[in-house]
Amino acid sequence: MCTAEVLDQFFAGRSTPDIVRIVSPALSRGIWRIRGKFEHDIAALLDEWKTCVRNVLGADVTAKINPDNVEKSIKIELQDTLLLYYPLALHITEEHEKKQDRIIVGIGGAAGAGKTVFSWILRAFINYFLPESCCCEILGLDAYHFTNEKLTEQGLRHLKGRPETFDQKSASIDLSKLRLSTEGSHSMPIYDRQLHNPKQNAVEMGPNCKIILIEGLFVLNTEDGWDVVSSQLDIKIYLDISLDLSRLRATERKSRGNKITEAKALEHFRQVDEPNYAYIAKSAIAHTNVIRINQQ
Repeated sequence: MCTAEVLDQFFAGRSTPDIVRIVSPALSRGIWRIRGKFEHDIAALLDEWKTCVRNVLGADVTAKINPDNVEKSIKIELQDTLLLYYPLALHITEEHEKKQDRIIVGIGGAAGAGKTVFSWILRAFINYFLPESCCCEILGLDAYHFTNEKLTEQGLRHLKGRPETFDQKSASIDLSKLRLSTEGSHSMPIYDRQLHNPKQNAVEMGPNCKIILIEGLFVLNTEDGWDVVSSQLDIKIYLDISLDLSRLRATERKSRGNKITEAKALEHFRQVDEPNYAYIAKSAIAHTNVIRINQQ
C-alpha cells in the first residue's frame, strides 16, 4: 500500500480494520486527535510522520532490536508505522503526561505473536516522543519463570511455559514496586536465553524510566491469579495470531533456540503452547484496550 492510500484510509477512518482494532475509547480518541490535528494539512502530517520514522527507523525503515544480546534487523511496513506504532506511541506518552507518573503497558499474546519484536519497536517510537531525560524500558514475563531446578523438583520441567511454571507473586511484587516507588532504582530480572533460566538483578530501572512495557504470554489474563499482574496495567495490548502461524513460528524458534528436533519442538507445542493459545485468548481479548489484528 502506497503512502497516499494509507493517508486516504487514515483520514476516512477506514484504516484500522486490517491492522489494529481499537477497543479503548481513550485510544480511539487519541488517534482521532491526530486525524483532527492534521485534517486540513496532510503535508504537515507527512512531514511529522516522516521525521519520526526517519529518526526511529532510519531511511530504510528498519528496526534494530537486541532482545537476546544478538542484534537483529526487522523491516517495518510503512502503514504499520503510521496506523499503529506512531499513534500508539503518541497516545501512551500523552497518557504519561496526563498522569504525571509512571505508567505500565502490558503486551500479551500467544507463542509466536511477536510480543518481543513489537515491544522493542514500540519502545523506540515512545522514546522518540519522550523528553531526553526520560525513557521507556521493557520487562519480560519470561524473567518470572521458576528456575529449571525448581520446575524439575515439581515435575513441571516438560511443561515449561504453562501458567503454573511462572512465579506470579514475584511478578506482581516487582510491578507494585515500579508503580508505587517511582523515585528510586529497582533491580529487575531478565530471562537468559543462553542458560534458559531467569537471571536476578540483571537490569536497573531508575526514576527516569517513566513508561514500562511488560510483555509476555499471560500479562493480560485475569483468571487463576493472573489479575495480580493484569490489574496493575494502565494500557493493555493484545497481539492476535492464528493457531497455525503460532505453531509454525513457535516450533521453528524452539527447535533453533533449544537445539532440538522439529518433532520434539512440535510435541512441546502440543503440550504447552496449544493449550496456552485458547487460555490466553479467552481472557486477554475480553480485557484489553488494543488488539493487533490476526497476522498472516
